[in-house]
Amino acid sequence: MERKTRREEWEERLRGWKDSGLSQKAYCEREGISFASFRYWSVRVFREKKAELTLVSVRMPEGAGDLVIRGPRGWQCIFPAGTPASWVAEVLRAL
Repeated sequence: MERKTRREEWEERLRGWKDSGLSQKAYCEREGISFASFRYWSVRVFREKKAELTLVSVRMPEGAGDLVIRGPRGWQCIFPAGTPASWVAEVLRAL
């Protein structure tokens, strides 16, 4: 059996928290996890995931409406139709 890395264990815990619908504090209490450790790992994993952002080329069909980009943590950016792709890329890199 392959042993999970510490990071994999925390990613699993973070997914468990998201799926639970509980507050972070309530989830930690239920699971017997240190809240300070939970916060540390959630920030660490989020920063690393943010660094993994990859931009890909997308061709918008003629007459398409606004471009809506939704992030994994619930944020969204709405760009009006016709916004230059270079500007969209610049905004996303700054997030």
